[in-house]
Amino acid sequence: MPRPAAKALGKARAARYSLRSADREICKTFLEACVDELVEYLLSNLQLDFTGDLSVEKVREFLRDDDGREARRVLAKVIEDNGMDDLLITLVDCLRDNIRTGVSPEVVREQLNLFAEA
Repeated sequence: MPRPAAKALGKARAARYSLRSADREICKTFLEACVDELVEYLLSNLQLDFTGDLSVEKVREFLRDDDGREARRVLAKVIEDNGMDDLLITLVDCLRDNIRTGVSPEVVREQLNLFAEA
């Protein structure tokens, strides 16, 4: 004799499989909307951060062989701001907007230039 829980489970399975096609489509659409909502929430709350120790001296080291205008402007702005905090905070804030489309070297370069111009 089946146990009550097993019997209830069997009824639930039977009910699930007896859904009409239209009902299944409604359920599928609802579940997709729930997943879309979760994805949106996760993207909206994603945090971007930098690891490693980046100092003004390290920036100088990276840019020491680059006499270009871009390198000079970035270094000058970092020195003017007395450190890396403003650069890193600005980059994280601006790059966060590019998470959906992709953070590429070109995007980071563009954001560095915008930071240096500010």
